[in-house]
Amino acid sequence: MASLSDIQNLIEQLEARMEARMNEALAAQRTALIAELGGGNGNGVSAGGSGPATSNQGPAAEPTNPALNLDDMPSKTASELEAQKMREKLELLERSITALKTHKEVVDMDSLSLFPEARLPTKFKMPNMDKFDGTTCPKTHLKMYVGALNPFGLNSELLAQLFQQSLTGAALRWFVSLDRSKIKNWEDICNAFNTQYHYNLEVDVTRRELETTRQKNNEPFSSFLSRWRVKAAQMINRPSEQEQVDIIIKNLLPIYQSQLQTQYLPTFQSLIATATKVEDIIQLGQLKEDSYKKQNHAGL
Repeated sequence: MASLSDIQNLIEQLEARMEARMNEALAAQRTALIAELGGGNGNGVSAGGSGPATSNQGPAAEPTNPALNLDDMPSKTASELEAQKMREKLELLERSITALKTHKEVVDMDSLSLFPEARLPTKFKMPNMDKFDGTTCPKTHLKMYVGALNPFGLNSELLAQLFQQSLTGAALRWFVSLDRSKIKNWEDICNAFNTQYHYNLEVDVTRRELETTRQKNNEPFSSFLSRWRVKAAQMINRPSEQEQVDIIIKNLLPIYQSQLQTQYLPTFQSLIATATKVEDIIQLGQLKEDSYKKQNHAGL
């Protein structure tokens, strides 16, 4: 890290360079204007340059060109614009020095926004959407995000600027900590996002995991079914409905199995209706669990 003396020397060098460039630019501008507006022969200045020309024929003629006031010239040269940018850099360096002296952290204002010049359409309102927390498929989230915002006619800069609003938790913290030099456009953001969470695509629930998801002791049938179906929903290639019903029955507690295995249950609807009746009978005490509690469920 540069010392305070190094930074001060840099500021002095920049100031000297800026002053020299400004003087050169002003001198060049003055010379060019004088040559264009008042420096030619025969325009009120003698060729010898010793004074105004005289004539024996009547009074002296009025000057062809009015007096030139360089201070009134409003235009800025490229050098002046460059000098203005250098002043801004110097101001930033001076703030940095002050921060070093006072042990305060300087906020880089340019890093607070990806595209500061981007402007939303009039009356735009961010649509409601599920926020990505880092645990689901990144490609699915990108498709949902773009699909929700495309109808508003937003350009790529606005898509990039608003993307953080579709994130939450760890995913949001990851995004705001990204090096801005590596995400210069919307495509860079998509690639970085997909690379960061690509492993989510590879975490696919297998059939074996469904077969080992079993009903717990004292767990209601409805709770077990909901837990099982959430896991099944994460599968890309799920078994048929009949196969899923068969897996569920095998994973129930023995007291449920004994009543359901002899039934014809081809659909989830038929399974739910029959299993709910069995659960009601158990709760009413008409079907005793005592004979089944000592039996170990296969695989428990």
